[in-house]
Amino acid sequence: MNKEQFQARLNLINQLLTCPNAEEQATLHANSHLVDEAFVEVMKLVAAKMPEDVESNAEWLQSFAKQLAEMMEEWKQLNEQATELYNTGKYDEAIPIVKQVETLALELWGESHANVATSLNNLAELYHSQGRYSEAEPLFKQAIEIVKISLPVNHPYLASSLNNLAELYKSQGRYSEVEPLYQQAIEIVKISLPVNHPYLATLLNNLALLYRFQWKYSEAEPLFKQAIEIDKIALPANHPDLAINLNNLAELYESQGRYSEAEPLYQQAIEIDKIALPANHPGCATHLNNLAGLYYYQGRYSEAEPLYQQAIEIDKIALPPNHPERATRLNNLANLYRYQGRCSEAETLCQQVIEIDKIALPPNHPGRATHLNNLALLYQSQGRYSEAEPLYQQAIEIDKIALPPNHPERATRLNNLANLYKSLGRYSEAEPLYQQAIEIVKIALPANHPDLANHLNHLALLLAKTDRPKEAFKLMLKASNIQDKTIQVIFASSSESDRLAHIQKEVRPALEAFLSLVYQYLPHSQAAKQAALNLVLKRKALTATALAAQNQAVFSGRYPQLQEIFSQWRQKCDQLLAFTYQVPPLEKREVHKQQLAQLQKECNELERQLAREVPEIAMQEQMGDRRAVALELPEGAKLLEFVRFRVVDFQNNSWQKARYLAFVLAAGKPSDVEMIDLGQAENIDRLISVYRESVMELPEVSVEVPVESGRSPQPPLVRGAKMEREFRSKSNSNSVHSFPSSQEGSQNSS
Repeated sequence: MNKEQFQARLNLINQLLTCPNAEEQATLHANSHLVDEAFVEVMKLVAAKMPEDVESNAEWLQSFAKQLAEMMEEWKQLNEQATELYNTGKYDEAIPIVKQVETLALELWGESHANVATSLNNLAELYHSQGRYSEAEPLFKQAIEIVKISLPVNHPYLASSLNNLAELYKSQGRYSEVEPLYQQAIEIVKISLPVNHPYLATLLNNLALLYRFQWKYSEAEPLFKQAIEIDKIALPANHPDLAINLNNLAELYESQGRYSEAEPLYQQAIEIDKIALPANHPGCATHLNNLAGLYYYQGRYSEAEPLYQQAIEIDKIALPPNHPERATRLNNLANLYRYQGRCSEAETLCQQVIEIDKIALPPNHPGRATHLNNLALLYQSQGRYSEAEPLYQQAIEIDKIALPPNHPERATRLNNLANLYKSLGRYSEAEPLYQQAIEIVKIALPANHPDLANHLNHLALLLAKTDRPKEAFKLMLKASNIQDKTIQVIFASSSESDRLAHIQKEVRPALEAFLSLVYQYLPHSQAAKQAALNLVLKRKALTATALAAQNQAVFSGRYPQLQEIFSQWRQKCDQLLAFTYQVPPLEKREVHKQQLAQLQKECNELERQLAREVPEIAMQEQMGDRRAVALELPEGAKLLEFVRFRVVDFQNNSWQKARYLAFVLAAGKPSDVEMIDLGQAENIDRLISVYRESVMELPEVSVEVPVESGRSPQPPLVRGAKMEREFRSKSNSNSVHSFPSSQEGSQNSS
């Protein structure tokens, strides 16, 4: 306390001594910025030095100082108690204490002091945690107004209060209102705090999370990275906040399908937790849970399960029995068991989750809707439709109260109930729910968000089931166009292994559904056959095109600054190929396995660098369509494009045996596509296998083919008296295809 501050407190004491009775509190409130523990000490000092002739004033001053000191101490202790209850998830117990804290703050400082804003923020945060959003919002806003009045213009606490309101809006899906609040908070912190202050990292991280929810991945990534760099400068090497920000970047990469980049970040976060946090800290459980979620999404269930279980064990020690986070972890493990068909284990966990929710959360908390929805999914997978339906309906009713009208989660619940009605043959009830879900997603998410494609495909399946294939075709075509955009985002900065994972999980099933629709319902529609061939050409070439683009970029000479990376990448790929086909001695297999994993990691990193720097590797630009192919074919030639696909049984919502289709495209005739059903794939694959074995047994024969000057040899295809040239689709020799052609290798004459 400097001389000026001391004098200001002496002046306030003089005002208290001379003001009329019963106006002491008003006097304090008018000077609330001076009322603190230091002020109490000055009061005691003044009282002790007062002359004997003003003893009554001294006694009153000492008594008043004691009263203020006791109130401040009570305020402080209650604050600490409320914080402890909040941290342990005991929200119902914390709320009355925070209200008591607010009353004390109003008595001590009046309604325009920052400590009152703190109490309002704390109470609002408790309501937020309980899903009581309508009660939380006015309190957060009131706190912001008080901070604006009571503190300097760009005070960091204003940034913190703005951040709190932004977090509430984010929970409600009110994204357009969230962004300006975060940006305002960031600007305040840049002015009021040092350049690399950790709170700036927190705010950048929060804005990045918003962008991730909005599918603005290119805007989110640099913010996450900036937050991590600030943490590395401002915090100790193994600080828990660094682990949190690494975890968040990992979640972004996981959202993009960049699994090979996400995994080491999750692992790094876990390693930091082991050093920085106690053995059974809830933060450790969170990061173990998230790595488990990555493995679960990749289908690596045996690796996910022990991580989920480890997280649950930590929660048992670290959290109260009915903490909401425990419900979240149990729910995740239940989902894993559901996908594995371990229904009785899943149901036990789901029931346990719902019991925790009843105690820990208010009746209309969004978390309760999520968990009811998941139990309904389990019952539906078991054919227990009469038990699933009321749970879906209950979840939807909670959403109506807890979430804004166009929140994406509402679309998910409506879609799931629609799926149930479709399974029950209640098509007239299912269709409006699908349509409602689509309308919500159109408003709530970006135009090309993958969730919109999923919802469109779900409605398309219903339309196909109810003999409206033309309407189904239009929706599937829209969905495939959205998926093109998704592929462009994911493939532009992912490794080959991540691309293949995305193809198998997302791209292939959608292609098979599209082909099934055209094959079964629209075999005579030229528009449908044209679209089917276009989609096959795009999807079949995905991985080959990316590698071809890389090779083209390597040899084009257009990127001299990247030649060193190109060279390293090719060298690592060669080493990887050699190591892959080596068969080491038994005693060296573990070392060989480690070397192989390290080479794969290095290759992936180099591929990602190239994908970021080389436009050719932004996949979509390389993909052709039937029109481009038809115009490139030599006169008189035809393209034969083979595709193997599992057939969707739209009526029974199941897969039938795989078949082969052949698409025929003549040179210069992009509007004339022929589609031929070649039959069940099982029989054709067997014949191909027999043929290959017989060819491999033949002695190698060298045949010289005379070639006309300036032209490459083209084997003829004889049909009647007409001579044609046939171009069969071929596989890239260095790439694995999700949709193999029935003809591989060199062109053959017939």
